[in-house]
Amino acid sequence: MSDSERPDPLAPATDGPGSEALADARADARAEAESGGRAVPILLAVAAVAAAIVTARASLVGGDATSAWVDSVGDEQRRGALLQEEVRYTYGSEAAVGFMVLIAEVRASELRTMAQGQPPAVAARLEAEAGIQQAVVDLVSADAPLLSDARYRLPSGSLDVQRRLADERAAEPSVLAIDPLATLRRGDVEAEHSVRLMVATIAIAAAFLFGALGQAFRRRRRPLLLLGWLALLAGGAWALAIELGVPGLSA
Repeated sequence: MSDSERPDPLAPATDGPGSEALADARADARAEAESGGRAVPILLAVAAVAAAIVTARASLVGGDATSAWVDSVGDEQRRGALLQEEVRYTYGSEAAVGFMVLIAEVRASELRTMAQGQPPAVAARLEAEAGIQQAVVDLVSADAPLLSDARYRLPSGSLDVQRRLADERAAEPSVLAIDPLATLRRGDVEAEHSVRLMVATIAIAAAFLFGALGQAFRRRRRPLLLLGWLALLAGGAWALAIELGVPGLSA
């Protein structure tokens, strides 16, 4: 056999069982590389979609928190204005008229007392003035609850304006029902909910990172992809638990 006819021991085998095994190994490696190459973009795509959904939800919840805080300020202003108007009307209007009538009552009583034992002409003048003061009392008292209701008369003869104000507020329960602190607390709960949702994006971002590293380091692709999917599942589970209100996790 000539040298030209001798097989080259370094040349790859083209037939026989060894060549078939080598071809199968190459095919398996190629298939694994292709499947691994597809797994990376799938992980990245799923992580991107999950991050977008969680971030959008957290943004909506954060917007609700801001709205609640703004509403609490508006509730406080509205309640303060209503309470201030009740105080102004009770003390500035009803009480002012009431004390004016009380002064007229005292004047009428004192004028009648002074008329006793006076000359007829003087007594007549005093009685006439007492009648005028009494007419003011009768005319105003008929339409003034602070004066016509005996509950508002103190033993000293004065007026119980504080009780009148309390009754006025009790007659308008909608004003007392305004609770700015409750609205403020609702905003705090929504804000904490938003923050807890954003925590889930940390795990989702880690999944994206592992996917990117798997694309760069092919020899470590499989463990990196496994870590990426685990991080993605952890982030999704956390966000779902927050939304479902799992005790210990939700706000």
